[in-house]
Amino acid sequence: MVVKASLEADVFISNSLIHLYLSCGDLDSAHRVFVMIGEKDVVSWNSMITGLAQRGCAEMALELFKRMEAESVKPNDVTVVGVLSACTKEISVLVY
Repeated sequence: MVVKASLEADVFISNSLIHLYLSCGDLDSAHRVFVMIGEKDVVSWNSMITGLAQRGCAEMALELFKRMEAESVKPNDVTVVGVLSACTKEISVLVY
């Protein structure tokens, strides 16, 4: 509904939607909102990276981190925690 009302231009609302969708396990909707954000900030990237890591999509989270770096977005402490979380989940998959 918010996206249909053309509020996707507001990065704060878009980031909130990403968090909401990921919290509910709706990865497709979260990704759709993420892609529609014109100027992604570090919160946009962190929301996707940490949300994917928490949902067991460690490989996707790490790929997204690589894209973040490629787009010259400077990571912060939250980014590092999200990436470390994804790495531990990826290692757990490889061990078992």
